[in-house]
Amino acid sequence: MIYVPCKEKEETIAIENKAEVGEKSGFLSEEIDIIAESIENQLPYNSRVLILDFEDLEGIKTYFGRYVADRLYIRLSSTLDYIIYIERQNIEYVLKEQQFQISGYVDEDTTIKISRLTGATHILNGVVTDLVNTICIDIKILNVEKGTVIGGVSREIPKTREVASLISTIIKTEEQKQKELEEHREAILQEIEEEEKQKKAEIANLEKEIREKSIIIAEYERKKKVLEEKNDYVRKIHEQVDRLNLTVKEMLKIGMTYEQVVAVLGKDNVKQVKFDNCYLAGKWFLLFEGGVLVKVTPISNRVMNCNDAWNRGTNFAPF
Repeated sequence: MIYVPCKEKEETIAIENKAEVGEKSGFLSEEIDIIAESIENQLPYNSRVLILDFEDLEGIKTYFGRYVADRLYIRLSSTLDYIIYIERQNIEYVLKEQQFQISGYVDEDTTIKISRLTGATHILNGVVTDLVNTICIDIKILNVEKGTVIGGVSREIPKTREVASLISTIIKTEEQKQKELEEHREAILQEIEEEEKQKKAEIANLEKEIREKSIIIAEYERKKKVLEEKNDYVRKIHEQVDRLNLTVKEMLKIGMTYEQVVAVLGKDNVKQVKFDNCYLAGKWFLLFEGGVLVKVTPISNRVMNCNDAWNRGTNFAPF
C-alpha cells in the first residue's frame, strides 16, 4: 500500500454542512473506526504492535494526540485475535525506567531499542495537524526489524464545533505549559549567566583588595541565607498542598454543597477548571451536579482533565 499524507494545503470544505454531524458524541469514534479498519488490513499476521502517542508538527505530545492513540488502541485490541497490541499504560513506565525517550519521529536505531524493550514487531506513530478547516491525522506503520514504513493512513476530519473546542482547549493548555517551561529555562540560564559575570567581576576586584576573604565569606553567607529562605518557603508551600490533599480525601463527603466544600477547604483552594460543575483542589477533581458534590477523583495519567474525571475517574469520597 502507498502511504499518502494529508495535503500540504487544506482543501476547502463546507464546515457548516457538517456541523450537525460533528456535534454527535460518536463522531470521533466513527472516524477512529475508519482509521482502525484501514490499519487492520495492513498489519501482518501475528504482529506485536505498539501505538505511540501522536504528536503535532513541532514534535510535542498533546492530550488530543494521546486521546486518539488511546481510542485507537482500545478499538484495535478488541477485534483481531491474531494481532497483539502492547498495553499502552505500562509501556511508558518501562521506557522511562530505561531512561529512554521516544517521539512520533522514529528512526531505525530507535526502533531497534524499542523492539528490545517491548517486543514490538511494528509501531504505529502519527502526527496530528491543526489546519484551518480540518484536523489532519497522519499515521505510519513501521516495521521494527527492517526500520521501514510498510503502510499508513491519512485522514482529514472536518473541524466541527465539537472538534474545534477539544483541539483549541488541549493545544492551548499544552502551549501554555511549553511556554512556561521555556520561559523558566531562559530565566534560569539568564540568572546563571548574570551570576557568572558578577562572580568574575567580584573575583577580579577582590584580588586587588585586602579584605578579599571576608567579603567572599560575607557574600557566601548572604546567598546561603537567601537560599535557605527560599527553601523554607518552598517547603511551606508543599506542606500546604499536602494538607489540602489530605483534607480533600478525609473531610469531603458526597452530597456536600459547594458552599460547604469551600468552608472546609477555603475559597482560594477551590479553583474552577473549565465547566461550572468541575473544580480543582490540590491533586483532586471535584465534580458537582446542581451545586452538590457527586464525585471526588485524583489527577493521574488516566485522569488529566474534567472529561476524564467524569468518565474514568474513581470516586474517593464517602457518602
